[in-house]
Amino acid sequence: MDMQSTDMVGTRTELAHALDSWAIRATAYLRADTKAPLLVYVEDREDIPFWRELFQCISEKYSEINITTLKEIAASSKPEVNCDGDVLRATGKDALMCVQGLGTNKVVAVDRDLDGLIDDYHTYTDRVRNDKYVISTTYYAIENHIVSLAAINAYLNRIIGAASGYAADYQFALARFNQLLDPILLLSLVCIEHRVLHGGRIPYTMKNLASDIAGMNNKHDEQTMLDCCRKIKLHRRTLLATKASDIQKMKTRLVASLKYPDALWKIVKGHTLYAFVYSYMYQIVKKIYDTKESAIYSQYGHGEEADAKIKELQEQMFSSYRDLRTCVYYYAYDNPTIDYNDTGIVKILEKIKNIS
Repeated sequence: MDMQSTDMVGTRTELAHALDSWAIRATAYLRADTKAPLLVYVEDREDIPFWRELFQCISEKYSEINITTLKEIAASSKPEVNCDGDVLRATGKDALMCVQGLGTNKVVAVDRDLDGLIDDYHTYTDRVRNDKYVISTTYYAIENHIVSLAAINAYLNRIIGAASGYAADYQFALARFNQLLDPILLLSLVCIEHRVLHGGRIPYTMKNLASDIAGMNNKHDEQTMLDCCRKIKLHRRTLLATKASDIQKMKTRLVASLKYPDALWKIVKGHTLYAFVYSYMYQIVKKIYDTKESAIYSQYGHGEEADAKIKELQEQMFSSYRDLRTCVYYYAYDNPTIDYNDTGIVKILEKIKNIS
């Protein structure tokens, strides 16, 4: 993991030996500049670059900012434990919400998931919303923050190695994806909220939704979107009719929060959105790679010279990754482009700045 500054640390674990925020703060008195470190726990390693970028906004307040995971710390001599004394070594949000001793020098950074939309979605929903030492995404997850128009354009240009404009085409593709979420995302939210309030099974889950729209991960055109919509409305017609009144109420709530109708993609499960965005990017990159590869074989035939040129092409496009698919999938996680004008990012930064 590349360091973006000498103060922003990706995986160092020395701070694990002072696990309470007050104890970490006390180390400031041992330093000439009277600055103490900040320990930030995130859900998984792939989240580190995103949070490392955002925590830059307060880097001058701390001697260093150590962004790591419970799994990393669990390997140290003094791992985190929950209130029962059990070692916390799992990845994910549930484990992070068991971390003790949070404060101005020790925080957790998590995906908001549905804690922002559904009351008591978790036992810790209120903490996600109100605890100043629990920093959460504004949208469902980090994936929803790293796929803006400018970001996708930047990722594609860096991977391809040429300046091209993809923002307009991606905007149309994302709009079609967003249209596909209406009304099935609302249906899923209604069903999940009903389970929270009344118990029982969830008749339409986020997993069901991801399965229903999977066709859009293969083709991103208008006709594919319309075909998916017809199939969903046919297959889910009974449940949609049964929940029609509740869906309308959910729609009203989302209109009030500016999520309906154009920003449903911000509150759908992050991995569902990213599956669509990844497939969109991969198809573009693969087409360009295949074109360049064919041009090499046309010019050099099949032999050592062509093989050398192909290897050079691969090094240019995905040298630090195993293959093209891996490169396209992980590139946004490893090199997140942040839209600092986005209101969702602004809200995260405001909360980060409010830690101390």
